[in-house]
Amino acid sequence: SAAGTQLLVAAAVGAGMPAAESGWQRALAFLAGAGWLLVLRLALPTPGSLAGDFRFDGERAAVADVYDAIAALVEAVGGERATARRAALTAALDHAQDALAGPRLRPYTGSAAERRLHARFAAALPLAEAATALHWAGEPVPARAAQGP
Repeated sequence: SAAGTQLLVAAAVGAGMPAAESGWQRALAFLAGAGWLLVLRLALPTPGSLAGDFRFDGERAAVADVYDAIAALVEAVGGERATARRAALTAALDHAQDALAGPRLRPYTGSAAERRLHARFAAALPLAEAATALHWAGEPVPARAAQGP
């Protein structure tokens, strides 16, 4: 923590060279530094509090892109754009997997938002496999199959 670091620095400086100021001046300078730290802490926003529900926006966008790519592939099945859409689905799946396994997210899910995000990605995997199977079959599907709510 910042207070522990400040105490450690103050102890290291205090154990070193003797200061020319009197004791009460050194104590006042220390308290002024601690007060400055407190003012900055109260005045500046906390990085975690800014995140709120938007903490996983990049990961959410990656998972949403997977669903969009699935819909695009299902829509293009049997057409000439299906192979390109299948490649786009593979890229979206890779990107979402990298985003969910990135440095910000742990291998285990801690919050409810993380669990929901992982569950939505897990639900997209069978859909992606089904869309790929439809692509390999080459039979066009009704347009309503690719439409969402």
